[in-house]
Amino acid sequence: MNQWLVLLFASGFGAALLVLLADLAGKRVPQYRTPLSGVIAIGGYAIVGFSLLRIAGELPENGRITISLARSALATTLVVSDLSVYVSAIAVILCFLTAIYTVAYLSKSGNAAMFYVLTLLLALSIIGVTISGDLLTLFIFWEAMSVSAYALVAFQKRSWEAVEATIKYILLSGVGSLTALYGIALLYGLTGTLNLESLGPLVARPSVTLGLALTLIIAGFGVEAAVAPMHTWLPDAHPAAPSPMSALLSGIIIEIGSFTFIRILGPLFAGPAYVVYLQPLIAVFAILTMFVGNLSALQQDDLKRLLAYSSIAQVGYILFGISTFTVAGFSASLFHIWNHALLKGLFFLLAGIVSYLIGTRSLTSMAGIGRRYPALALLFGMNALAMTGVPPFGMFWSEFLIAFSALSVKSAWLTAGVVLMLVNILISIVYYFRVIRIVVFSQPSDLVSGNRVGRASLLMIGPAVVLIALSLITGLMPQFFYAPAVRAIQVLMGTT
Repeated sequence: MNQWLVLLFASGFGAALLVLLADLAGKRVPQYRTPLSGVIAIGGYAIVGFSLLRIAGELPENGRITISLARSALATTLVVSDLSVYVSAIAVILCFLTAIYTVAYLSKSGNAAMFYVLTLLLALSIIGVTISGDLLTLFIFWEAMSVSAYALVAFQKRSWEAVEATIKYILLSGVGSLTALYGIALLYGLTGTLNLESLGPLVARPSVTLGLALTLIIAGFGVEAAVAPMHTWLPDAHPAAPSPMSALLSGIIIEIGSFTFIRILGPLFAGPAYVVYLQPLIAVFAILTMFVGNLSALQQDDLKRLLAYSSIAQVGYILFGISTFTVAGFSASLFHIWNHALLKGLFFLLAGIVSYLIGTRSLTSMAGIGRRYPALALLFGMNALAMTGVPPFGMFWSEFLIAFSALSVKSAWLTAGVVLMLVNILISIVYYFRVIRIVVFSQPSDLVSGNRVGRASLLMIGPAVVLIALSLITGLMPQFFYAPAVRAIQVLMGTT
């Protein structure tokens, strides 16, 4: 186990270093710099994925291995579990596919080495968050992830839009991080430890100080998770970032905030003493996040802003599953993270293809591009339908399971929440059908008609096809992807 974990991080850091060295060596042949960087990064992700696969195969019957580097209340502790493998696998799959896409997407820039380095560090930081066994280690990896994300949002640094969005992202996320850190400090002062396994018995009894610490931690991490009303950085970050980064930002980065809620709330605060207070509170924020995201998406002409608000709404669905405080609800939310990563990652890649072909994010300006490019019309149509939650795509199952788990609790709060969730799904159908109508069926706009729409590279189309195929396979064989989520939550909650 340890050797595969070492190989995982060594291969990721090694690939990042090799990308920089190869880029320096390739300055005399600029046309090969981006492809060379891409090949190295893709190879690095392949080794990381292989290592993760071997780690999953060596997990014991109880589904977790704890590695403590010292005997101390503040010692770094790593917990490799079914949950960490599940979430890390989502990150690696999405990073691998976006790395392939980026070779073509950034081919015009002539140099994508720094982009690949930052995404490799981002992936390793996400894996670090998932295997953290104490809050201090989790916070350190969280900050490493955030720093990589800041740089990726600002990648097009000559654009004022990117600079403005990054400043807003840094300020809001920085405040969130400080808030979470203060909550962690309060928790340490109260219990004398930050180890998540040791905290269980020490937080069994609610208190005012403990409630304040928990509120600060959840609110702090909630900024990166884009929970309303702490979501305002995300709609600006998406249009400014390159499309591969947007795919990662909505596909996995904001989902790591949801993972953190599951990781902390599941084993520590799922007892009756806490649920009576936390359940209605989290359910209210979940519904608020759904409505803010979906109602705002209705008003957007910029496709990437529309998708950003849609991602906020999807965070609300995930948070609603968490609010049940049951194995079924947590499992459904974890399953939804998988489905949302596939489909929203795909949508941002498609938005990037349109921008690459005709240079616009405006729905009005891209009207009718599907008539000029039928393959793009098919992918847009399938992706938009899948995002509305229709079968046979995977999101149908995770949304159904979230609603079913909430109804199973037989709480008036959660039953009302299910009704409001269904209302939000209907709202999302309106704007996704609008996207289909404009992109696929409308008459070509002046911009589309006046441009010679060439063919998108297979390196861009290929990852998109893989993502929609994975969503379709998930919908046809949901148990294959849902069962590991259930197992991961059972191990976390100690109910195996």
